[in-house]
Amino acid sequence: LGGGWISCHGLEDGREASCASQRAIGWHGRMQGGRGGADGRSVSHSKLWRTTTAPGDQLGWSRLERTRRIMRPTPAALALTALIASGMLAARVEGTGQYYQLNTEAELNRWVAHDPAVTGALDIHFHGDPDSNYDRNFVDETNPEGRTGQFDILDAAKIAKASGMRGFVFKSKRLDPTPLAYLARKLTPGLEVFAAMSMDRPFRMNPDAVNFMANVEGGWGRVIFMVAEDAAVKGREPARSVPVSKNGELLPETKAVISLIAKTRTRGSNGELVMATGHNSPSDCLLLVHEASRMGVKHMVLTHPGADWTIAQLQEAVNLGAYVEITALSSFVPVERQGGKVNPVTFKRAMEVIRAIGPDHIIVSTDMGRMHSGAKLAGNPTSPQAFALAAKVLRAEGITERQISTMFKDNPARLLGLPVLSGTAAHQEPGFGLGQLFVKK
Repeated sequence: LGGGWISCHGLEDGREASCASQRAIGWHGRMQGGRGGADGRSVSHSKLWRTTTAPGDQLGWSRLERTRRIMRPTPAALALTALIASGMLAARVEGTGQYYQLNTEAELNRWVAHDPAVTGALDIHFHGDPDSNYDRNFVDETNPEGRTGQFDILDAAKIAKASGMRGFVFKSKRLDPTPLAYLARKLTPGLEVFAAMSMDRPFRMNPDAVNFMANVEGGWGRVIFMVAEDAAVKGREPARSVPVSKNGELLPETKAVISLIAKTRTRGSNGELVMATGHNSPSDCLLLVHEASRMGVKHMVLTHPGADWTIAQLQEAVNLGAYVEITALSSFVPVERQGGKVNPVTFKRAMEVIRAIGPDHIIVSTDMGRMHSGAKLAGNPTSPQAFALAAKVLRAEGITERQISTMFKDNPARLLGLPVLSGTAAHQEPGFGLGQLFVKK
């Protein structure tokens, strides 16, 4: 019932169609009935799962075309959505003077399908599989298998393209995902997919890691996080920390990595690298930005700075050429522990930053894709869904369409060295709706 759709795969020899059921990632229920196969016989559906099309089983383009040909909205799907989805997902998005009650995932998908903010959006911060859960426990009631990602990168690419997004940056704190970006681009032509590597414990601020990433075929490794998960911040064990500085000075290896970011061009695409400040303290991040500016780094972003940053510090970084990242995950997506509402503290802070710094210096990303968010977020939305939610909230706060486009599309393009496109440059594939990507059996 993804947006009121059921997807079945017809077989060319006329045998009974089989319904897709690859990965359970959300709510469950029960349903009987279904729609006919290619020869008119019925298909039964015994469980209701929120799943995605798994590339390992049915990503072959011929089968995808088969899926498109026989996709039809069903009255049973629409009726069941109306009857049960309000109990499955009740996410409230509260803004000044307006109140949004999100009753169904179908409603959220309609927002995505018709929201100009989603079309052409570039998500500079997205997580997913494959990734490593070596030192993290992702198991909870919504994720009994302990998966790290809500989707893998190939599913995420299909969803992004179907929604009309321009592309995304696939981030890993433990791996170099550059080869994955290369494959995702081959399977979803026209979608801008980049990779982001973090200087955490597997790499430990290693200049060689930057060189290897930049020289992967295609050159789609583009962003270097200057330590994320293992940043040397207060309360973190020294044995699992990767410091960037000592006694107020950047370490030699940190400067070496920044120097490479400034001068390296990626193989094949000749792209310029991006420095993201990571999860370091405000003082360390400012040291990074000052050094990067001195060395000639052209593309810099403060990684979702929190409440420990002052507006003056943010402005200092902006004056040196850095963008300020605000994530939908932290500021605009409804949270279950907040009674299905946006977190009021982080939301208020985000609006304060937007108004003080100005949309011309801000990038809104999603930071979505991780399974361990499932118990915290109302519905665990996808990247395009998170963009649609963020756009609704921002409009309610008086942010204009032009300003939203600047933060969702133009500034991310500049950060990644892409041309800024006028209007809505990305388009949904003809006849290819989001419902096909939210298959429920």
